[in-house]
Amino acid sequence: MAVCEGERRELCRDLDGDCIGGSLHDPCECADGYFPWQVGAHNTSGLFYPHIVHFTCCPGPSQNECGDSLTHTSAFPVFAIALLGILLSTFLMRFRIPPLWQLLSRRRRLLWAQVDGTSLHREVPMGRWCVTKRDLQDFRVLVQQAVAKGDIQPTALDPFDPTDFTIGPNMHTVTEQYIKPVTDACGKASWALMQHPHGLQCDLFITHCWVEGVYEFLDKVLASWPLMAKAAYICFLSNPQNLDIGELIASPEESPFAKALHVAHHILVVPNRSASIYSRIWCVYEAFLAYAWGKQIYTAWSFPQNLWLRVLRVGAVYVASASLTVLAMPWVEHELYSYASLLLTLISMNLWNCFYSRPNSLVLRVAIVFAAISCPGHLAVTFFGERGDKEQHNGIGLIVCWFAICAMEFDRLMLADAHQQSKQLQKGFKGLSGARSSREEDKDRILAALSESGHEKDVEEVVEVLMRMNVTTPELREAAARSGPLGDASKFSCSLVLGSCIFWLGSPVLLLMYDVEHAEGLRSPLFWIVAVECVAAFLGFLLLPNERKPFAARCQQLWAPMLVVHLLDRFWTWHYYAVSAVVGFLVLSMGFVGPGRVAQIPCLGPAVVRVLFGRPPWRRSLQIARSGSLGSTRTSPETDALHETPVQSIRPSA
Repeated sequence: MAVCEGERRELCRDLDGDCIGGSLHDPCECADGYFPWQVGAHNTSGLFYPHIVHFTCCPGPSQNECGDSLTHTSAFPVFAIALLGILLSTFLMRFRIPPLWQLLSRRRRLLWAQVDGTSLHREVPMGRWCVTKRDLQDFRVLVQQAVAKGDIQPTALDPFDPTDFTIGPNMHTVTEQYIKPVTDACGKASWALMQHPHGLQCDLFITHCWVEGVYEFLDKVLASWPLMAKAAYICFLSNPQNLDIGELIASPEESPFAKALHVAHHILVVPNRSASIYSRIWCVYEAFLAYAWGKQIYTAWSFPQNLWLRVLRVGAVYVASASLTVLAMPWVEHELYSYASLLLTLISMNLWNCFYSRPNSLVLRVAIVFAAISCPGHLAVTFFGERGDKEQHNGIGLIVCWFAICAMEFDRLMLADAHQQSKQLQKGFKGLSGARSSREEDKDRILAALSESGHEKDVEEVVEVLMRMNVTTPELREAAARSGPLGDASKFSCSLVLGSCIFWLGSPVLLLMYDVEHAEGLRSPLFWIVAVECVAAFLGFLLLPNERKPFAARCQQLWAPMLVVHLLDRFWTWHYYAVSAVVGFLVLSMGFVGPGRVAQIPCLGPAVVRVLFGRPPWRRSLQIARSGSLGSTRTSPETDALHETPVQSIRPSA
């Protein structure tokens, strides 16, 4: 056991004769009447190995031991809890755990007043035939209860499984067996006006295919509901299913479809497992009109099944590995174990990077598991080994890496779901001529109207853009017009955002923790610039609209060069903070102005946007998005004509 003594207070700043923090079983201690005092830290290898903290003893009453005596004691119960978490999460994956809102909805009693549906639908403007997000939550519970009671039963055309709560009966079955009987008993109004007799202003238009399961549809809509949207038009809930819509519409341009699409700010396209939504002529036409009118169009998505249980299971493996490493320290060679686990971590990270585009591959799954085992093993030896830095903030590093490993598994699961959704969008899609309609006359009218206006090719290009990007906004269209076709713009990597935060925030935090050794760094203006930039970026990212967050997250790739600086152990130098300040400013400014304005930068802007979207920087694709309806949302005579000719020449079906 290392024992060190000091006789004068001023010796606390002298590195000569200091104690170096010992292992958990051989900590440094001070004699009676003295307490340990951290006086500095240094890096022994200059590359990967951690900072070694020096202690000396100062006179005065205080805790006698500078080692972490509780770490080894708490390792066993932590390991037991982590092992229980692995087993419990694996067991719960066999069952469907309903979200909290479903449990609350089951406790609510929904009462509907008798209304005169015919009069109500004449009095309330069609742009107000809408439902809220809460209405959809209640509707899912009601349908589930109706299936359990036998009110909704499988048919020859829809042989759904009554015990399945992920897909459910399709919209035709739900409309015929549930919506029509309920609304008929309440006065023949639509489900929307039965809930809200005065109506709600439409700001979200939802287009779907009718062959999808009701649970699948509702889960995707609820997960993708725009933050600022309050009410949505959904044809099977908004239109009165027990009335003849033809009697309520004096002219086609006054149809519920046209009114809702004109006033809505957001359009939500809901894919499904049965067929591509773009194989239905009305969905294609609605998406095209929304694109031409400059609407914000999103492809709906939902969290993969058992997402959080799978992520937490990987996190439990991480905790189990860290605690098991602490328990095994008396019997392992610390330095050898540290380098071996570090090597395995780097190999796992490289495999994850190489196979990231194949989220269902066995190699990627194994790489994440090995990273969850080796990374905490290296950190545990680094922090609590015989040469470790046993300070209270050691837990911060372990926690940050825990989030990083969980983010890797989260990204893998979300990317796998995105690949599946991409296949759903392409399933059965055969172009505009191959699109189907429940009424053949509707298809003939749409094709004739598009042929007369000369927009047939534009429609297919719009569908290709939506299938490739999954979201399109006026800003993204402007960026595509300058930079060429872009990739998926709907999602971002949580691992990338977390990794950039580690490099951005890591050095200021470490400098504050080691202020005794590097106090001069706190006086540097560059340090405070980096710290302010980091806080501004974090708060700004949270406040950004959802459609801007993916691009802001992609801008975090600019932090990649700082990894080299970190590995060379050049923290706390003015060079590091100078580069960090410049990179931080670029990340902040580009993320906040958006891809459209970045693409306006002469010469360099389009190349930067292409790189951030994973495209070749100096090679434009063969076909750049044209100006007009596809390249921009500026008003033109051709675009204005879309508001009149196609809508007035087609009469939408119910």
